[in-house]
Amino acid sequence: MQDNSPETPRNTTGGIVHTYQQYDPLNFPSPTAEPPDMASAAMEHMLQYGDTRDLTEEELVIFDLLTRPNIALTKTEIAEVKKVAKSLLDKLKREMLVLDWRKHQTSRARVVVTIEELMEKLPRTYTKELYQSKCDAVYQHFYESYLGEGKSVYAVH
Repeated sequence: MQDNSPETPRNTTGGIVHTYQQYDPLNFPSPTAEPPDMASAAMEHMLQYGDTRDLTEEELVIFDLLTRPNIALTKTEIAEVKKVAKSLLDKLKREMLVLDWRKHQTSRARVVVTIEELMEKLPRTYTKELYQSKCDAVYQHFYESYLGEGKSVYAVH
């Protein structure tokens, strides 16, 4: 049992809440300090990639996988990437992501081939290495997020 008498100094400031929130009184920002910039990253994304409101949440995740970190694209190329993201999601959900698709090697292989074929329509800005890393990232996303037969992390239960 810890002795909290006035003679025993405590080695931490605050209580359980401060400890849980990792409160550090030495590094606490001054109330007169300028607040952190929370909008710049979102604004930079909007300026670089334009309006993404025409994409669903699922399509936006794929679009982000294909365009980050900061791939320099023209407006025409951005439109092409959006089209690829939409077609990938549509084709895979409609035809490939069947019940227990992750358990069968042939089903997984068909998904990989479909992703690679559809992503060949990406702009030429994507080098061979970048194309392959994006194919891998998209496959990993589908493997982790889509269980098959309409079940996914995006489906409302």
